[in-house]
Amino acid sequence: MRHEHRDPWFESLEQRVVLSSFSWTSEEVYLVELINRARADPAAEALRTGVDLTADLTAGELANLVPTEPLALHSSLTLAARQHSRDMAERDFFDHENPDGDRAQQRADNNGYDGSAGENIAAGYGSIDEAHVAWLDSVGHRKNVLSLWENFSSTFQYDEIGVGFYFPGSGAQTYDTYYTQVFGYSGRPPRTYILGVVYNDNDNDDFYSIGEGLGDVRVDVTNADTGLFVGSYLTDGAGNYQIEVPGGNYVVTFVNTITGFGSRVTTSVTKNTNIKIDATGDQLTDPLNPSDNAAGTGAGIHGSATPNGTLTVTTLNTGGRPIAFAESTGGEWSVLDLQLFTGSPAISGQIQTFTDPTNGLTYAAATSDEGLLLFRQ
Repeated sequence: MRHEHRDPWFESLEQRVVLSSFSWTSEEVYLVELINRARADPAAEALRTGVDLTADLTAGELANLVPTEPLALHSSLTLAARQHSRDMAERDFFDHENPDGDRAQQRADNNGYDGSAGENIAAGYGSIDEAHVAWLDSVGHRKNVLSLWENFSSTFQYDEIGVGFYFPGSGAQTYDTYYTQVFGYSGRPPRTYILGVVYNDNDNDDFYSIGEGLGDVRVDVTNADTGLFVGSYLTDGAGNYQIEVPGGNYVVTFVNTITGFGSRVTTSVTKNTNIKIDATGDQLTDPLNPSDNAAGTGAGIHGSATPNGTLTVTTLNTGGRPIAFAESTGGEWSVLDLQLFTGSPAISGQIQTFTDPTNGLTYAAATSDEGLLLFRQ
């Protein structure tokens, strides 16, 4: 069992909202849940595992042994971890440096990661839980798992992760199980996520277990102050999600797309600090549509183009509120709930969109019980 730590480097990154088609396994998600549980409450994890998490730490490292932000799964780090576990098994070595001379940072770079990476490896353990406890019991590995390095702070630490396993079976290699954790620091400013798991708590232990992930749940994040749609994620069988957001106030909507039932949570996100919000199947009880930013059945759709060719499309959402989809000059689209954003009365009919040829501004008009409503770009 070994660890590798690299001092993070910095790169300015712009905000991005990406819907991921990458899939994680339930086992990978489970290990990250163990890690995030330990980061959320190190004292409770010490009692749970019987590991003295203070052992062999310096005063500066002990100061960092406090509840810490959760790590967000990252596809590039996951690929690097999966590949290294398999590579160690197939070429029968156990080291951070492979026979080609590549280390954790090179493997992360090769898989498209744009930040700084550190690594833990383990082999020969009979279960994910055993590997997790062994990493915590080893001071160097523990400093990676819990972000305890002296040069780390609340805004300068690992914030993303990928894990990967390879189990070749007995007799083929030196070990029959290989585990890799790759930790990432995304840069300055670091990326910020709302993340979590959606699962059926079949064993009633208030914690995610392998096989409990709930797929086909759409997670939508909307800015609570402006009504702007920020990002969305459709869970698969592993049940995890992670959505990149700026700091702010948000409404997180979970909807089982099979049943149409779900729940909503309001939360505040501090810039540069990930936040974890989980949901269980028995909490998805409210009749909700997958998104307030989807057109309602039978709603009219109207569009208008500006002189430079960008489009604005308006319609009514599933709740009957007017929403506008706007194209930027760069070709990106955003969606805005006009009623929530402006505080306007409820509309009583359809909504029409047009562009004023004299000034190039886009307008939307609708009737309400209080008179004509006119929304301007």
